[in-house]
Amino acid sequence: MHSSRFLVGCGLLLLAIGAQAQHPDIIVSKTSDSFDGVCDSDCSLREAITLASQRQGSQRIRLGAGVYQLSLAPPQDTAGNPLEEHENHNGDLDVRYAAITLLGAGMTRTVIDAGQLDRHFDVVAGASLLIQDLSLRNGFHSSEGGVLRNYGVAELKRVRLINNRVSFAQPFGRGGAIANYQSLRVLQSEFIRNHLEGRGGMNYTAVAHGGAIYNARDLLVRDSVFRGSRAAADYESGGGALYNSGFADVARSAFIGNGSTGNGGAVSNADNGVLGMSNSTLSSNITLYGGALANGVDYSAEPSSPKAYLVHLSIVANHGRGLHNTGHARVRNSVIVGNQGSNCSSSGIYAQFESQGLLLSDLSPYGCQADFMVDSASVFSEVLYPIDTNATGLPAHPLRPGSAAVDAGTSACASHDQRGVARPRDGDGDGVARCDLGAYEL
Repeated sequence: MHSSRFLVGCGLLLLAIGAQAQHPDIIVSKTSDSFDGVCDSDCSLREAITLASQRQGSQRIRLGAGVYQLSLAPPQDTAGNPLEEHENHNGDLDVRYAAITLLGAGMTRTVIDAGQLDRHFDVVAGASLLIQDLSLRNGFHSSEGGVLRNYGVAELKRVRLINNRVSFAQPFGRGGAIANYQSLRVLQSEFIRNHLEGRGGMNYTAVAHGGAIYNARDLLVRDSVFRGSRAAADYESGGGALYNSGFADVARSAFIGNGSTGNGGAVSNADNGVLGMSNSTLSSNITLYGGALANGVDYSAEPSSPKAYLVHLSIVANHGRGLHNTGHARVRNSVIVGNQGSNCSSSGIYAQFESQGLLLSDLSPYGCQADFMVDSASVFSEVLYPIDTNATGLPAHPLRPGSAAVDAGTSACASHDQRGVARPRDGDGDGVARCDLGAYEL
């Protein structure tokens, strides 16, 4: 499924930030924000980023425990929007000409707070940034990327992005937390209450794409949770958590309680995007149109055929449709049940839908073919338990013993489930190990 694009991105990342730093680690010595052009015994994060950008080779910056407050506000235009500046004198932290690794002391111990003055980071083409073991909160932008705008190579590992926002009046707003235009990897991270909204709420002249992430190029997500994010503007908006128009590979992740005023309460795969998604849960997301997971849109002005390859998904208890397809969707060994609306629909002149091992609780699947059907009233008494947090911290719907999803997998199944538990297992006790349907292996 076009995996070469992801391998190229991984290779660039390893070349850019995987090598051992050529200089001693840069130690940030204070939590306050300042810029005097020198990083010595009195060194702010802004001054450390500037020094790293002036050196050649890979650079590593260390942050101790504490709240690092960005307070040098950028100038604003007449509408109150922050003006872009690329010398690190104020506003966001500009990563240029360098491969920077930024290491915190722990996801909850080190916090970079942007104070709603600007986004946190702007990574330009040719630069790279690895962020690890910290939180990023209170970022703001008036157009795209409340935390990060990336035109280079970026990776987040064990990072919490919380309460970041893009509030926009332009025709488009993109990425309440991240707007990615090149190569982005997200590992073991949390996206919590990141919002992308047209000013004035339901703004029918603006389109919001990606409450947490907007991806236009290459994205890989593993072992991460997206909770309480939204994309709110007109009905053409989409992707309460993730909007993809590039190549996105998502696995072992959970999308819980996100929302969109348009298309895809959790995930929207649009334009000619390619989405691969496996061993993941989408639950309690809210959408007015197009499902918790939307592959394509009904109202597209341009012919497009987004492709979605969905394996071992649990799309459960969302408000609105579960899965809505107007492009090319291939679904295998998945559970789409208990959604308030049709669980699965596939329609439109470009729509193609293929499935193997699909369990639905609809009597009217609207263009989706299912191998197994259960009564809607029995979903939470016979098929699944309510949402639960597992040892990994990623919410899932455990299977009930005797569930129709147990040992019902067909064709090739994944080697593990959302928690990393090995597949297949003998869940029904008949002596034969077969994989279960959905993100959870009993």
